[in-house]
Amino acid sequence: MKKTIGVVFGGRSVEHEISILSCMQVLKAIDYEKYDVIPIYLDKNNSFYVGPDFDKLETFQKSKFKKYEVLLKSSEKNQIKLIGLKPLLPRKYRKPIDCILAVVHGAGVEDGTLAGVFNLLGVPYTASDILPASISQDKIIMKKLLACENIPIIPYEYFNKDEWINQRRECLNKIEKLGYPVIIKPARLGSSIGISKASSPNELINSLSLAFEFDKRVVIEKALTNYREFNCAIFSSQSLEIISDIEEVVTSSDFLTYEDKYAKKEHNLPLRIIPAEINEQLVDEIKTLTSKINRLILNKGVSRIDFLYCLDDKKLYVNEINTIPGSLAFYLFDDFKLDFKNLITTLIEHAIKDKLLENVRTSFETNILNISQILKK
Repeated sequence: MKKTIGVVFGGRSVEHEISILSCMQVLKAIDYEKYDVIPIYLDKNNSFYVGPDFDKLETFQKSKFKKYEVLLKSSEKNQIKLIGLKPLLPRKYRKPIDCILAVVHGAGVEDGTLAGVFNLLGVPYTASDILPASISQDKIIMKKLLACENIPIIPYEYFNKDEWINQRRECLNKIEKLGYPVIIKPARLGSSIGISKASSPNELINSLSLAFEFDKRVVIEKALTNYREFNCAIFSSQSLEIISDIEEVVTSSDFLTYEDKYAKKEHNLPLRIIPAEINEQLVDEIKTLTSKINRLILNKGVSRIDFLYCLDDKKLYVNEINTIPGSLAFYLFDDFKLDFKNLITTLIEHAIKDKLLENVRTSFETNILNISQILKK
């Protein structure tokens, strides 16, 4: 009997449209012989919808399209049901959902927010739990944790918008100690949105203004000027770990921009070299760190860790952690005979298996409500 999979995408995030693109790829690759699939769209007001032609990009290119608003409700053990609001929900959307395949990106969804929803509902979910998702989304907390474990990170400073407004001299002193050029990033965004490079105080002010449009906290990193960029993905569950090939990303920009990733014409896209042409020592270092970080923060599903290798000091630095990478980083698993279809199947099967293996008590034998003395004065 087929299991029913809810593919959740969208959400109140600046990476909303990137999530839609990732979802379209997933819906083309998923094994329809094994699964009944219900695409579940989370709009920018964080309302859930289902509807016809949700597997077509053209649907979401329109300002209006047919859709049914739904609520999510716990059903039998480890399942949920969609409850329709007006108009009446068609029968095909009412079947119990056995697992959620999450294809969301960015703060407000990927950061553990949706993980919390699905934890409350008790349904298996193909991505990291609340804590690893929120840590990975917040570049400041992530850097602090990695530093505690002596994992190499690029020198950085951080502050919030209020500090920038009221303690500007102190903030500038922090940055001057780093030395220009610097990279300015919103603390909790992805897809290179809001990121820019500054080589002077004047450029810094403009860069901070941009970053603060997207987040109330920013990270300022010392910019490497002579480096190579590598990415490595990892699939993990309670019983399986697969570390992907390593890719090198080559771009003519100072850093990999949003336009580089998504908006340029095909012949101008960054060059992705898979597998990266590097020596075995660097391969081992990247893969060892990928596994170490993944286990440190207890990631689940597919995540991708991005590295920068400084050619001047021959040192590898961890740049970012992506708990739900674009396209689920399927292209990095080809050498493991995990094409996109098999990767999705592996994600779903292990999410369901891990949920069944959970054995945590949620009640205590003594019912304190029966102890009447507790209410006596």
